[in-house]
Amino acid sequence: MSIARLRRAGALAFAVACFALLSSRALAVPVTLPQPQMCTTIPIVPETAYPSGPLYPASRPAYPLAIATDTAPIELLVKFEAGQTADVLTQVQAELHSQVVGNIPQLGVKLVRVASGTPRVALDMLRRLPGVVYAEPNYPVQALDLPNDPDVHAQWHLDAIGVPQAWDMTTGEGVVIAVIDTGVNPGELDLKNKLVPGYDFVNEDPEPWDDQGHGTLIALVAAAAANNRYGGAGVAYSARVMPLKALNQGGAGTHATIAKAIIWATDHGADIINLSIGGPYPSRTLQEAINYAWRHGVLLVAAAGNENSNAPVYPAAYDPVLAVAGTTRDQQRAGFSNWGDYVAVAAPGTNILATCSGGCRSGSGTSFATAQVAGVAALVLSRNPGLTSSQVRDIIQSTANDLGSPGWDPFYGYGLVNAYQAVLEARQEAGSPNPTAAVVEAVNHARQLRDLPALRPDDDLMAAAQRRVDSLMARCMSSTGMNLASCLTTPIGSASRFEVMLVGVSSPEAVVDLLAASPAGQQLLFGPYWQIGVGYADAGRGPLSQIWVLRFAQEQVRPPLRPPDPVMGQTQ
Repeated sequence: MSIARLRRAGALAFAVACFALLSSRALAVPVTLPQPQMCTTIPIVPETAYPSGPLYPASRPAYPLAIATDTAPIELLVKFEAGQTADVLTQVQAELHSQVVGNIPQLGVKLVRVASGTPRVALDMLRRLPGVVYAEPNYPVQALDLPNDPDVHAQWHLDAIGVPQAWDMTTGEGVVIAVIDTGVNPGELDLKNKLVPGYDFVNEDPEPWDDQGHGTLIALVAAAAANNRYGGAGVAYSARVMPLKALNQGGAGTHATIAKAIIWATDHGADIINLSIGGPYPSRTLQEAINYAWRHGVLLVAAAGNENSNAPVYPAAYDPVLAVAGTTRDQQRAGFSNWGDYVAVAAPGTNILATCSGGCRSGSGTSFATAQVAGVAALVLSRNPGLTSSQVRDIIQSTANDLGSPGWDPFYGYGLVNAYQAVLEARQEAGSPNPTAAVVEAVNHARQLRDLPALRPDDDLMAAAQRRVDSLMARCMSSTGMNLASCLTTPIGSASRFEVMLVGVSSPEAVVDLLAASPAGQQLLFGPYWQIGVGYADAGRGPLSQIWVLRFAQEQVRPPLRPPDPVMGQTQ
């Protein structure tokens, strides 16, 4: 994990932007939302100016093309075949009076600016040229949030998704969350000591100062510092934040700046990328940047969008991105939240408090729901650093609290994210040793040192021990100052079977040490038993968090005797 310091401090200018549907005259069409909205518009050209092509099917969403005015230059993203770039560019520059204004070398993509009035001509020409893999407009992208409510003074979302309980196990230490947004205010008290170096892809400099406000709020929701007598707390308050500015002061960016930021985050040590941004247009460049990050083990979390629509929003709609919908306090779909077959999970999205220098501010939108899920992912990865990004995503989905129709549905995905259950599950995922098998191994090692036969793990005993753990966990964890010796050995209905429950023991080796330290435990550890079963749970609530149950049985199911080998020269 990269650990570094950000180099500049600055002030925060706060504003909120949201998507609006625009006509060819750039007039905002109202969207039904639970409270007034404030939107930043962008210049457009009529949809009739959009060139048809294989990358853009006829079933495009009914959005106007938002790439340029009729008189403004247009930027295109062009991918060339290896070894063909120079020759093709020479031809393009000569015929279209174009120039290369940027590139994404990891993807082999050039950012080409062509003269005004030629977008259709340029795209048609580029797509027909040998040596061009694809050409597409450099579409705009916006921050996905809604107007804030300054009267909210409680971070209700933390309790709603079980974050305080998860904090007993981890707070996100060792994990870096990249926030690709409008930048981050480095002077923010809850962030200034936890930022790693980032970059500004709008102004092309290494100081991603937030001149809009959205990115700072997202970073605070995901990872604001705690226990500093100031403000609130982020979901993963010990995680580090990598600020990457890909949106300008108006909360707008392009596929090129987003793709560059994703690759930069990947190459500079980010573990999780938060994308509280989006737009209605697909992009192969953006998809390739996402694939690049995923191949390098980075988890991407993105907002489903705030249009109350089932039209896909990108990058959330791309596989393997973890797309997040928004919910209300009563666990209903937020009225603005998008839905569709790409939604993976949901998280609180209304009146989410993020404290900033100068006062309390809150926001609504799938942007803020996404920041919470990025924080939960950081908790999961911190709990088990050996997990892959695919495993982290699967844990978050499989442990979510089901909402709506049973199972997955397009409004909530797999359900409301559950930080506590996700962190519990992280310990048991691949990459962690099996604690029950390790106990059996440790017990048999101790018996071997005394020349005693090894105990055989029995499936029925293992299942019974686990059921016993599940039934005892609530009662044990509600006790305070529990005397462990009082529940050390307990008959379970048969003189030939015994059970031992251990609470607050941190490892399989410690289980054996504790048994060997008492006469009752020694009778089990070194007694005349043949079979063993082990159950285990980590409740994650402090020093008495781990519970073990061992069952020992004296009955032995012996294998049938094998007939003796035939004597040489005889037949069976």
